[in-house]
Amino acid sequence: MKTRINRTVPFFVSRSILSPREKEILERMRDGKTDLEISAIYTISEYTVKFHIKHILRKLQASNRTHAVGIAMQKRLLD
Repeated sequence: MKTRINRTVPFFVSRSILSPREKEILERMRDGKTDLEISAIYTISEYTVKFHIKHILRKLQASNRTHAVGIAMQKRLLD
């Protein structure tokens, strides 16, 4: 017997999948900012920005930054 998957249910249920900082980083990614520019905006290291981006990609199951922004906009995760 095959398992049926309900494809109408979104793969994430709530906006709380991302931390507040990850949402901020994702908003700057949407604006086309580089890692260096994002680090200057939030006065954090570029390494920390990359750390957050890695987690954003994993949580959204995205293959790259553009894909992550597209998913977030489609699912209305950004303000």
